[in-house]
Amino acid sequence: MKAKVYINTKFVGITKLKISDESMGGIIGDLVPNENYNLYKSNIQSLSEKKGIANCSDFNFILELDNKQKLNPEGGIGISDFKEFNEIIIESAGNSNEIIELIKNASS
Repeated sequence: MKAKVYINTKFVGITKLKISDESMGGIIGDLVPNENYNLYKSNIQSLSEKKGIANCSDFNFILELDNKQKLNPEGGIGISDFKEFNEIIIESAGNSNEIIELIKNASS
C-alpha cells in the first residue's frame, strides 16, 4: 500500500508499505524522497550512523495512507538512511490489526 511520508507538515516523499512482522504490527518500505527530504537528510543520516535509525523521538514522522488515514503506531515510525547505501528505509512497529490487515489486503 502506498503512503505519503511527512516530517511535521512537510511532505518529504512516498513509500510502498509491506508487512515486516505481523505479530508485532511491523511494516516497512523504501522511501522515495522528494526535494524536501534534503532539509532533513544530513540529520537523519547522522542519527542513523549513531544509533541505526532516526525515530519518533528525533522527528515527527507521519505516514498517511492512500485513503488519507494517518498511522498512529504504538512503537513509532523511524527512518534509516546510511550514506554508503542507495536506499532509505522507513519502518514502523505497533500498528493496529486493522492497519496490518489493510496493508496485507492491498499487497495481495
